[in-house]
Amino acid sequence: MIKLHYYQELIPETQEDSTKFPFWIWTYSQDSSYLHHHDFAELSFVIEGNGSETVNGYSHSLSPGTVTFIPPHQLHKYQCISGSLIRKYCLIFDVGLLSKTSLHACLLNRLLLFGNSLPSWVTLSADQRVRMMSMMNEIWREYNHAEIGRTSVILTKLIEMLILLLRAHNDYYGINMTPSLRPRLSLAIDETDTGRMHSDKPNPTLEHMYDVVQYIHSNFNKSIKLEDMSTRYGISNSYFCNLFKKLTGVNFLDYLHALRIRSAVSLLKHTEHSVTDISLESGFDSVRTFTRVFKNIMGVTPTQYRSASTENVSW
Repeated sequence: MIKLHYYQELIPETQEDSTKFPFWIWTYSQDSSYLHHHDFAELSFVIEGNGSETVNGYSHSLSPGTVTFIPPHQLHKYQCISGSLIRKYCLIFDVGLLSKTSLHACLLNRLLLFGNSLPSWVTLSADQRVRMMSMMNEIWREYNHAEIGRTSVILTKLIEMLILLLRAHNDYYGINMTPSLRPRLSLAIDETDTGRMHSDKPNPTLEHMYDVVQYIHSNFNKSIKLEDMSTRYGISNSYFCNLFKKLTGVNFLDYLHALRIRSAVSLLKHTEHSVTDISLESGFDSVRTFTRVFKNIMGVTPTQYRSASTENVSW
């Protein structure tokens, strides 16, 4: 089994059927998180504590009232000041939910620039914090009570929170902020195994690896070759592999295969597509390669996995 050691998948745990309403909220206190990503958007609100957060290699401070919006597939982690904990609300949801709401397309597009050409965070004013906390509490109550209109209330409050975030973001950064203004943020570079960070000028090669990971997640079902990726970023194959493994904890091909097999598993479980079709839809160029990689990761062949899933057997 291949484990994504440093660059981790975060899969929210819920008793609900996520296909019905892909939305989760929880509140927790902890001192740090590993570098990770997920297929969902994340909205977090710091209630107590101080520390720093890193999104796509750029770090910013965390303090009570800091709100961060992270679009899907962006690398992020946080750590608190030594000896303390950070308490915050965290919402994770499928971005597709927003297309079913009254949120204007241009506002959604602006949100999706967070962490790329726009900073992913802002610290709210005192009045804004009170409003944000009130809306978070209301969503929390709705989420934990199965009452009529529950999803409608949650989506309405989510839109209100996102608009509050956009207004605060606009007040602080300006509506026409461009990538050239990103020096407000600083690239976080791990100096030791303990994850200590410092601010420095962006390292182009490290920044490239964050781009690479996002590119792979957006295009894993297409033809992606190591030679093409290293050429794309102007570095040798060996140097590319070293940088990629330093960031993710696994080599390039194993990482790509893990993503493709995750997609294949979902298709095997939830569709009646043939194994041949699924191998192509997942990005493999042959059924033979697909079957070999699938068995290496899952311990069984695709056909065996589908049969066991139909019989509700867990691997």
